Amino acid sequence: MVAENGGTVGVPAPVFADTYRVVDGDERKRLTRLLTDDVYTLILPMPADDLLYVAELGLRLPLPLAHAVTQTRRHGASLATFEPDAVRTDLDDYDVLSLN
Repeated sequence: MVAENGGTVGVPAPVFADTYRVVDGDERKRLTRLLTDDVYTLILPMPADDLLYVAELGLRLPLPLAHAVTQTRRHGASLATFEPDAVRTDLDDYDVLSLN
């Protein structure tokens, strides 16, 4: 869908690492192929100037989700997540896309 619209998917590095940890070997290969496609996918690092904000959000959100919220705000993007209710207090409703 993103490719059809000429867009880019940004994946926060901790989200990639956390997902990689919980999937099996075949899924890891597929995940790695998908997320190393430099045409449509961009791995988002955690810049030093975001650390405090991520840490504050991390007091009530898992670290990968806290970083995703931070990057969503930084880039004026939308966040696709399986946990939409967890981030609604930090993002506008129209910026939250439920994957459920």
